[in-house]
Amino acid sequence: MNSAFFNLSKQIVSLAALDLTSIDKTNLIQIIESLFTDISNGHSCSKLSDLSSSISLSPNDITKLFKKSGIVSDFSIKNTAPQPLSILKVDNDYLVYISKYLNYEISIKNQIQLLTKSYTNLDDNYQNSIKILDEISYNNKLPNIEQLAAIKTSIHNKLSFITGGPGTGKTTTVTLLLWLFYQIYGFDTKIKLAAPTGKASKRVKESIQSNIGALSEYLDMGALNKLLESESFITIHKLLGAKNDSIYFRHNKDNKLDLDILIIDESSMVSLPLYSKLLEAIDSHTIRHIIFLGDKNQLSSVEEGYVFASLITPNSNDLFTNHGNISELIQSKRSSNDIGVLTKAILNNNLDIIKSMLESSDNMKLYKPKLKTILDNYLNLESFNDYLNSVRSDTTNIFDKFNRQCILCLTNVGLLGSYNLNLQIEKHIKQKLATIDTWYSGRPIIILKNDYALGLNNGDIGICVIKDGVIQIIFEDGRSFIPEILPKFDLAYAISIHKSQGSEFNHAYVVIPNTKCSRELLYTAVPSAKNFLTIFSILDIIAVANPTIRNTGLATAIMR
Repeated sequence: MNSAFFNLSKQIVSLAALDLTSIDKTNLIQIIESLFTDISNGHSCSKLSDLSSSISLSPNDITKLFKKSGIVSDFSIKNTAPQPLSILKVDNDYLVYISKYLNYEISIKNQIQLLTKSYTNLDDNYQNSIKILDEISYNNKLPNIEQLAAIKTSIHNKLSFITGGPGTGKTTTVTLLLWLFYQIYGFDTKIKLAAPTGKASKRVKESIQSNIGALSEYLDMGALNKLLESESFITIHKLLGAKNDSIYFRHNKDNKLDLDILIIDESSMVSLPLYSKLLEAIDSHTIRHIIFLGDKNQLSSVEEGYVFASLITPNSNDLFTNHGNISELIQSKRSSNDIGVLTKAILNNNLDIIKSMLESSDNMKLYKPKLKTILDNYLNLESFNDYLNSVRSDTTNIFDKFNRQCILCLTNVGLLGSYNLNLQIEKHIKQKLATIDTWYSGRPIIILKNDYALGLNNGDIGICVIKDGVIQIIFEDGRSFIPEILPKFDLAYAISIHKSQGSEFNHAYVVIPNTKCSRELLYTAVPSAKNFLTIFSILDIIAVANPTIRNTGLATAIMR
C-alpha cells in the first residue's frame, strides 16, 4: 500500500455523504487508491471495468457507490456540479477520473478547437517562397515530397502536428519552415523552439544548426544563424516561466505568451498537465503558428498522459477533418542500415527480422543480461578508456568523447538498474585511478531536478574536471559550478531509457533484464545508437515486447 495514496484517498472520502457505511468508505478508498496508482503509471484515468477487477466489486455496484457518495460528477450530464471525481461514458465502459485530470483533457480540447478554427492569411511572399522550395525539391529531392507537404500543411494552419520516426527528416522540415516563416513574416518575427527537457532543447538546436549548413547551398539561411545566437531554444518550463517548488507558471490563461511562432520538439514526452498549461498560455488570436513535432511511436511522458499520440490517432482526426493539421513523415534515410532495419522491425513486431538482425549484424550484438558481462563490455571499451585518460589532461570535446558510449537501462532499480550499474562502474574506475575521493576528473552526473536560479534542467549532463586542485562540474554550454550548489543529481555512466530520449550515442548499450519491456522503450532505445548497438537481454523478451496502452479520454469521447 502506498501511504501517500492512502492518505489522499482518505481525505477525498472525508468529503463524501455522511450516510456511507464503513464498508462503503473502505471500497471508495480502494477505488481512489487505484486511480492514483494508475496516474502514477502514466494513465490520466482508469477504466471502470479495470477498477471492478482490482477491488472485486461489480461495475454496477461501483456506479451505485459513486452516486451514493456524492463526490462523483457524471460528465455526460450537463451542468453537473464539479466534484473531486468524475466519470465519462465511453462505448460500453466508463472512464473514471480524478477530476483535475479530466479538466486538463477538456482544456486541451477547447484550446485545440480555438486554434483549428483560425486560418493563416498568406500574401505574395508565401507564393514566391514556396515556389523556391518547390524548385529545390524538384531538382534536389530536398525537401522530399513528404517534407514539402508537411511544410505546406503547417504554413496554412495555426495548429499543426508533424510526426515521424528516426531519420525521416523532422528537423530538416522544421529548418525549412523557419526559413519560410522569416520570408513571409519578416526578420523580426518572434519565434521560440521549446522542448520538455534541456537535453532535448540542446539536441534540436544542434540538429537545426547542422541542417542550416547543409541547406545553405540552396538558400540564404542568415536569419536562422541569428536565431541560433538568440535565446530562442529553451525548455517548456522556462518558456512558461516556471517557479521553484510550484506547479504554476508565470504565463497562463491570464498572462499569455507574446509569440508569433512556437515549435515544440519531442512532443511525445510532454505530460498531460504541461500540455494543458502550455496551450492555455497561447493567445489563439495573435499566434501565427504552433507546431508540435515528435514521434507518435516513441515513449510518452514519464508523468501522466498520452497526449501527442492521442491527438493524431484516427479517433481524434474528427477534430481535424476539415483542416488537415496532421503530417506524417515515413521515408527514412536510416531505413537501410542495420539499426534502422531493427528499429522498424521492433515497431512492426517482425520477429523473424529482429532475430535475424541480432544474430547476423556486425554492428549489433546480443548478450545475456548478466552484470559481469555488462561491466566487462563497457569498461573495456576503447573509446570509454580514451575518454577517461584524456579528460585528465585535455577537456577539449569532452562531451563528444563521453557521448561516444552510454548504458541505457529499462529501470533505475534492481541489480541491472542504472543506480547499481553506476555504482559498480564507478567502483572499478576508482580502483583503476587508485582514488577513494568522491570527485575525480571524468566523473559524469545527470541533473534530476530543474533549478531555474542556476539555469540547470532535469536531464542535463555535467562532467567533473579537477584543475589545480579545484573541483568544477562543466556542462555542455560551457558553464561550470562547484558540486555543493548543484540541485539533486546522480551518476550518468548509466541512465534510464526515458532520460536518454532525444539523445544519440556512437555506441549504445541497452540493458533489458528478464522482465517485461514495452515496445516503445525498445523503439526509443535502439535508434539512439548511431553506429553500434549492444543489447543485454534475451531474444524472447525483445520479441514479445508489447505496445503500451494508456487510459485517456483524448483519443475517444472527449474529442468527439
